[in-house]
Amino acid sequence: MIDRLIRTTHSLVALGVLALAGCAGASSPGRPPTLATAGVQQATTSSCPVAVWATKVNTGIVVGFGAAGNYCKAIYGSNNEHLMYANGLATSANRLYVADKQGKIFVFTLQGTFVKAWSTSIGTTRYNPWSVCVTHHPPAPDVVGVGTYQAASSAIPVAEFFSAGAANGSSPTGYASGAGLTSQVWCAFDKSGDFFVDGTTALHHPRIAYLARGHVNVAAQTLVNAGLGSAHDWASMYSRIDVNPNQNWLSVNALVQCYTGCSQTVHNWKIFPDPVNGPIGFVAKPTYTFTGWPSSPSSPIYQLAPSAGGAAGQLYMAALYNNVILKAPANGGPVAPWNLYYQGNPLGLATVPTGQY
Repeated sequence: MIDRLIRTTHSLVALGVLALAGCAGASSPGRPPTLATAGVQQATTSSCPVAVWATKVNTGIVVGFGAAGNYCKAIYGSNNEHLMYANGLATSANRLYVADKQGKIFVFTLQGTFVKAWSTSIGTTRYNPWSVCVTHHPPAPDVVGVGTYQAASSAIPVAEFFSAGAANGSSPTGYASGAGLTSQVWCAFDKSGDFFVDGTTALHHPRIAYLARGHVNVAAQTLVNAGLGSAHDWASMYSRIDVNPNQNWLSVNALVQCYTGCSQTVHNWKIFPDPVNGPIGFVAKPTYTFTGWPSSPSSPIYQLAPSAGGAAGQLYMAALYNNVILKAPANGGPVAPWNLYYQGNPLGLATVPTGQY
């Protein structure tokens, strides 16, 4: 299913659903696409504090929205470093990270000022990132993780790692492959700094894999099959910051082709035991059920992004085919359209401030 969704995402441009990738890629330096080209209705003429960042599928556009879902701004990179195909997003205490499928990770301030860009190439092989995630456990320096869905038809996907302070143009300082994954999609770090990524095997079986924190940001490491089953098509994942100091959970959406009136489920596991070098243990916890799905066409969820506030917060969801960002109570409940100004098939989401480790 995940492989099929990746192919479906790619085909949207070919089908003419969004003819924006060419517009974004053809922009001359210093002249990003207009808001009309971007398919965003401007709700205000002035900038505003961004609460949620979202990517538009198969474009070089990342859009920022205020707390009420109002449009704030769009970012496209810099004069010298253009976003081409912005995908997954992540935020830390002071940075926004964007996975660009053309082989780069872009770094911005939380309000969208370009800082730098990194290369996802290892040696002569360029890896195409699908997702990006970041540790959040001060005082240790942040580490940025990357899930790559494909490098070339003959290449094995490689999870990559960067130190957050790496200079512009840097390449990965750590990487890992294995666990039978032939694609990697969404990634997350838990409270301790362990790395998780989902994807599919050569037999198209969904799988969740991990790398214990003692092996993160180290070259030539091997991912471990988490053993959490393949009964579901795993999608976006997160480890939510919570007020409970003992809570260290991994949450993963079970992807469902959903129609009006049905529901989506997020599965939860407590991470225990959790030794530095593994193996990591998992204890199943109650699921979160989200009800009241929008009308057809069916829209599986792409990236999930929890707000700050733990169980009392909100969960934002990218409903790509419905052209809307949804919001629901963090621990489950009815979903509702959150923003009125997004018309661009949202794929990646990140909250400001971040609600996950």
